[in-house]
Amino acid sequence: MSPGYPLPKPLNGFPRVAQKLASDPDKTTTIFRRFDRLSARNLILLEAELAELEERLERWDEKDKLSVEEEVRECHTEWSAFERLAGGRDADGELVNPEQAAKMELVLRIRAKLKEYRECSLYIQSTFIVQNINNEKIDEALAVHQTLLNSKPPAATTIKGMKEWFTGIHDGKHYAAPQLFGASEKRFDDPYDLVALRVPADQDRLSEFILNYFGGFFAATATDAHTSYIRESSLAKAVTILTSILTAILLFGSIASLYFVHNGPALLGM
Repeated sequence: MSPGYPLPKPLNGFPRVAQKLASDPDKTTTIFRRFDRLSARNLILLEAELAELEERLERWDEKDKLSVEEEVRECHTEWSAFERLAGGRDADGELVNPEQAAKMELVLRIRAKLKEYRECSLYIQSTFIVQNINNEKIDEALAVHQTLLNSKPPAATTIKGMKEWFTGIHDGKHYAAPQLFGASEKRFDDPYDLVALRVPADQDRLSEFILNYFGGFFAATATDAHTSYIRESSLAKAVTILTSILTAILLFGSIASLYFVHNGPALLGM
């Protein structure tokens, strides 16, 4: 879109929140909830469901141990036979072997549920390793979660600014209505349940210190009456310059102290 044409004012609610996130030039405000507690509960429920399915399959196995039918034994040793017997129908369209059909339905249900369980494992910390033919590799779903867990959290200053804009509260005073209502109004209440799609490359204590106490010295881009953005590149340049100055001071300070101090023990202590 041409910069000469300002964006139209969005509707209050979801459209305005979406535009707020999209208007950040550095995209560091793309903060969303992970729903850790809800995901863990869903995983526990899936685990319980799988345990029930596992027990049903084991009961089938115990029953088949007592069977003397060759077809039953064949279903445990050859997949094509199991598939053929489970899907076999007579002239009237009725299942020839309903027990094997029910067992096949159970097996396929377990397969689908296991896949869902693995995908939901994105939200549980684990070091489950799958042995490959050539090498060991981490299960794909869990590898994605490891990336999520190892990613840096959103900057505290970004969370603070977005929370104030989202809730309409600054220094304990309401200056505007919340952007969303209902349960969504609490989306910034737990900072440990938040994840940013992008975090600043140099997110350190020095950067936070400069941003908190000297943010007014940076050129800022205002997107509304209450918030403004400081470009990440501007902050990075300031941190680089300040670090270089401090390094030079320490270096020349050390040289100067060696020049002016003539006491031998003091020099050794330095």
